[in-house]
Amino acid sequence: MVNILLSTYNGEKYIFELLNSLLKQKDIDFIITIRDDASTDRTVEIIESFKDERIRLIKSDINMGACKSFLRLLEIAEDANYYAYCDQDDIWYQDKLKYSVKALKKYDKEPTLFISGCDVFSNRKNYNFKRNLDFGNKLKIETTLSYRCPSACLMVFNKALKDKIKTKNLDVRMHDFWTLLVAFAVEARIITSDESLIKYRIHDANTVGLEKNYLKKIDRLIKSATRNKNERQRQAICLYENYSDILSKDNKRKIEKILNYKDSFKNRLNLMFDKNYSDGVYIKLVFALSVLFGVF
Repeated sequence: MVNILLSTYNGEKYIFELLNSLLKQKDIDFIITIRDDASTDRTVEIIESFKDERIRLIKSDINMGACKSFLRLLEIAEDANYYAYCDQDDIWYQDKLKYSVKALKKYDKEPTLFISGCDVFSNRKNYNFKRNLDFGNKLKIETTLSYRCPSACLMVFNKALKDKIKTKNLDVRMHDFWTLLVAFAVEARIITSDESLIKYRIHDANTVGLEKNYLKKIDRLIKSATRNKNERQRQAICLYENYSDILSKDNKRKIEKILNYKDSFKNRLNLMFDKNYSDGVYIKLVFALSVLFGVF
């Protein structure tokens, strides 16, 4: 059994198409747990038009934002063997869950996270392509602490990992970052595949990660770092405080490098020039500047 976790907010434009794709999942038992985050459009009405017993809708008058809403879903979700995050604007291929569960099944006794690839699409010209995510070479705790994380909609994980994910009193960027960081903290098995299992929709609300103009991307990343001052350091602190009793010595050292970077100029330089925390010219530049100016 898979529990699909979906947080919705003013998603009337795409939610019907998404739910249609979810309900067509082949050869797998699943339920869909939806927490509506106080939508003011027709989202709830559209969800309720689906007369399917596999859909569990939880309506809320409190807007928590995507991260807290998904963490709340983790708290209240019915027990299942596997859990899958879902965004309200994508389209799932019929074998997404079947493929993911097959990859996870042999590791049910240990915390395990599966991450797949995706096809990117939009009505915009030149935004219909398979995204090469190259997870196997780039996923590590340092880059996750600093900037890189696959979208939550690509993640499926077993109950053993779900039970390790703390959800209360957190200061974290998003639920996908937190899930991946917890996976590293508890030394979970992480399985990656470039197989495209969903169609990832691009629109104005989610274009930062796929912006092709590097100057615009640098500008957006700098503004994000400045606006969310010390967001990444706060997330590292949160991870350290919640999992310090089980962190390996090596992971403690890697997290402490971020925790302590503002203590001295030497610490800033050590972090700035540690290539394990960044890659790519534009990422290195933004990373170095945000560390130098103490907003990382």
